[in-house]
Amino acid sequence: MAPTHQELSSGSKKDTDQEAWRQQKNESLSSTTTLATQRVAYVTLLHSSEDYVCGAIALAQSIRQSGSRHDMILLHDHSITNRFCIGLSLAGWKLRLVERIRSPFSVKDSYNEWNYSKLRVWQVTDYDKLVFIDADFIIAKNVDYLFSYPQLSAAGNSRVLFNSGVMVMHLHNII
Repeated sequence: MAPTHQELSSGSKKDTDQEAWRQQKNESLSSTTTLATQRVAYVTLLHSSEDYVCGAIALAQSIRQSGSRHDMILLHDHSITNRFCIGLSLAGWKLRLVERIRSPFSVKDSYNEWNYSKLRVWQVTDYDKLVFIDADFIIAKNVDYLFSYPQLSAAGNSRVLFNSGVMVMHLHNII
């Protein structure tokens, strides 16, 4: 049986991973390094085809319409033609060419064959913190607060897996 909130706050039982994360998050939010002094950016990735170009443009528009003015970086491979790169750039993305990475356990030509390409985000080292968002997401309201989350944050799918559709990465604390 999981401990109750009262048991956790009274210290009578060992903190769960979730409570430990909350404590770390609160410490991160109160740190002396403020968002104003950090270089932060939103980042997304396009690889293997141009199927998600319109999604990436819509994502950029939704980030801007939410009121965010942070940089937006789009990582892409050679499958994205110059014609689409121009449109992506006009939408506000700062483009960076990357080599894609094949997922070692994927089936050839499957939807997730090149999902390991998300690891290229770690090569964006000229920023302190990144919020990665899949190109098929739309931002409904300002999510700049995500930049205040600790080190590596993502939504869990289970105890051992996480959803990589939205991730917060504090690069200088991880690398």
